[in-house]
Amino acid sequence: MNSTQGVLEACFALLYQIEGTAETKGLYVNGKPLEDYMPAGALYVLEFTSCINEYIKRPGMVDDLLRRPRLFRTLTPAIIRKYTALDVDGFAKVLYDIITSKGKNTVPTADEKSPDFIERCLYAAYVYTQIADFLDRQNATFALVPLNKGMTALAYINTGKKDIDEREKKGKIVVGDVTFEISKEKVSTAALMLSDFFLYESLRTQSAEIAVPLRDLAALKKRSTSKQAILKLRDEVLKQMKELKPLGYRCRERIGGKWKEAGKIDINGGTAAIINGVIRWNFNQDLYKQLSLYAPTDYPRELWSVDPRTNQFYFGRYIAQNRRLNEGKPGRNRIPIKTLISKTPNLPSYEEVTKKEKDEHGNTVQKGNRDVKGRIIKKTFADLDALESLYYDVYTADGKRIDNPEEMDYQTFISAYIEVDYGDYPQHTQRIEQRQRRQKKLKEAKEKREIEAAAKAATDKKE
Repeated sequence: MNSTQGVLEACFALLYQIEGTAETKGLYVNGKPLEDYMPAGALYVLEFTSCINEYIKRPGMVDDLLRRPRLFRTLTPAIIRKYTALDVDGFAKVLYDIITSKGKNTVPTADEKSPDFIERCLYAAYVYTQIADFLDRQNATFALVPLNKGMTALAYINTGKKDIDEREKKGKIVVGDVTFEISKEKVSTAALMLSDFFLYESLRTQSAEIAVPLRDLAALKKRSTSKQAILKLRDEVLKQMKELKPLGYRCRERIGGKWKEAGKIDINGGTAAIINGVIRWNFNQDLYKQLSLYAPTDYPRELWSVDPRTNQFYFGRYIAQNRRLNEGKPGRNRIPIKTLISKTPNLPSYEEVTKKEKDEHGNTVQKGNRDVKGRIIKKTFADLDALESLYYDVYTADGKRIDNPEEMDYQTFISAYIEVDYGDYPQHTQRIEQRQRRQKKLKEAKEKREIEAAAKAATDKKE
């Protein structure tokens, strides 16, 4: 089953076949017999639909039902895989059996304590939404990832300014105005990709506690789920979590008009392990609270499956971040190439490629591969082109569109920009309107202050 499209219709068709017969005889609603309201099938459909809407609004409401293990159970990864392997009619039959308790003596009456049809409909709604959410995540192009200033900067930690003790390999790395405390000179790209995945999971589950089966992560990365492949992935994830666990960034607060150091916020909350094939990670609660304050970024899901040795993760992430920070602003889709390539540590600089050295005779020579076009320009566009979620054009500094950007010379390249087509990204009209209203208020407040200042200056001059 590739999607849940048609599942509800198929389930409803089965439910409508239920009549007010012995199967539902004695079923009461608000103290009155079912027959006083409507045919049983219509009532089940109405209640099931209502429960779906309620569950979406308040997913925690099903928790009490799941504490009744003899009647209800949570959906384990194995059950989810079993249900998603069914066709539409097969999954609709699963929901039908849950709602009607088919084959079980659990039809409620006024005297029985077995779950009534409302509870069964709620549990069916839980099953349906869990499967629908799983399939949506498997097929969606974008995911929502929460970011604050610290976690935004973390992805570019390998491009920051280092102050590392060469002997102890400890120190700090500054990215913009965010300072990280670090116990090594570099964090692997794969570990940074995993960090973003944990952020996504925290928002999806509305929890600082992450619990993801290795098989699910392997599927997201488009990797094999064979036993040998899972064991290899297990070793990789353990290594990556070991890199992330000691990281934290320094806090600052304004005191007496000056910014002062105010301690450190750790990223991890203490748990970083794999138990019974399940990755377990938690975020520091203070960091988790911060993340909930910001609108999330529409993050291309393909970034979790790209080769970490390329520039694709860094390019794709920055392009998505640019859209989030500048959504609704004029020129938001223009990104200078100089800015874009500054976000990746996997691309050599022009100076590195063209560096000249002295040979054994004291003569100035250039060593190594000096192919600027191949190592920088062509590599940049090859990695941009590899991102399936990205559509872009290249323009020179004076606005001329370039059809063959790989053939540019370096000076034209470094002063050019890309214009990104964000048309396929999810739209957030309400977010844009709120930003525009806020900017309008700020502008009005500024103009008011300027008028008041001018009036005061004029009065002071007269005096």
